[in-house]
Amino acid sequence: MKTFIIKIFPKKSGMRKSKKSNSGIILIVVLWITVILSLLAIGLSHKMRVDLALTKYAIGKMKSRYVAIAGLTYAIGQIKQDSQGQADDRVDTKYRCGFLLKDNQTPEGVFAKKEVGDGYFTIDYKVADQDNKKETRYGLEDEESKVNLNGLNPGNYEILKNLIEEFGFEQVADIIASSAVDWIDADSEVFNDPFGAEDEEYQNRSVPHACKNKPFDSIEELMLVKGMTPEIFKKIKNYITVFPRQGNLTVNFDTASPVVLKAFARDVVGPQTNATVEDADRLVERIVSYRQGDDGKWGTEDDRVVDNNEMGLSANESSIFQAMTYNRAQVSEHLQVGVSGVDGPSGVATRIRAVVRRKDLAVISWRRD
Repeated sequence: MKTFIIKIFPKKSGMRKSKKSNSGIILIVVLWITVILSLLAIGLSHKMRVDLALTKYAIGKMKSRYVAIAGLTYAIGQIKQDSQGQADDRVDTKYRCGFLLKDNQTPEGVFAKKEVGDGYFTIDYKVADQDNKKETRYGLEDEESKVNLNGLNPGNYEILKNLIEEFGFEQVADIIASSAVDWIDADSEVFNDPFGAEDEEYQNRSVPHACKNKPFDSIEELMLVKGMTPEIFKKIKNYITVFPRQGNLTVNFDTASPVVLKAFARDVVGPQTNATVEDADRLVERIVSYRQGDDGKWGTEDDRVVDNNEMGLSANESSIFQAMTYNRAQVSEHLQVGVSGVDGPSGVATRIRAVVRRKDLAVISWRRD
């Protein structure tokens, strides 16, 4: 018997389909690899751009800090020049405070956008106008235009009380002002009890602390004092200072805001002047109007130095003015420098606030905003 062996071979068309199927899978895999690599490349590129931007910012920030320091040095030079003038002729007004102006110069020309390398600095500060809108003023700010917390004592503490009341916080004004006196005096006796506060008040708080019994180091420290709240502090912070840390409480009539002048004027009404609060407020109105000059704007070239003989004061107003003169300063011994340094290529800025003591040109306070 013959045996037949039959060999079966796959059809060629089937082989072609298998090859096509494998080729399709490989193509899909290649496409996915391409997509993944593309995403990785995009991510890496984005990271590099971010890293580069951060590096440029860091370099710009460092440069702007040095530009701001250059601005502070420049301001100290201006104060030095002003201090070398004749003391009898020296006065500080809102227009020109702590620096000299030569012919045809303006504060903006002296302090705005002074170039340093490829950057610049500007020395300025904000002040509220008659409509309580913030305006930019170029130059230095007078610390004697504010109520000095370290100058408070049992005889004048109502100056701070008056300032707080002016912003509508009558119920706690006496508490805060009395407690501020206790905060800086050396004894442990409560002043103006029950309004003042010593250790017992602060030790019973959720976060206990002692009554300092030493001068304030910053205005923010007032937040630790009995009665003070963030809302009140926000309202009064631009009208208070801690400089000088020792000495009498003085105010410059030519640079102080109306609310600060009212606080001082109201402090001397009563038997000692035979005047009323209304007399005090009218006096402040006369001072503000007179010092603005003919253009009716405060902080301009025609500002006048306050002179009680030129304002047509009534007897009561004159009495208040004379009593206030005990606390009057015409030359600022402590000047605040607000300088913004800008790096030109990056546009990055640094803001520095410093307080310079006139007599020795020492920087006694420093911070970056």
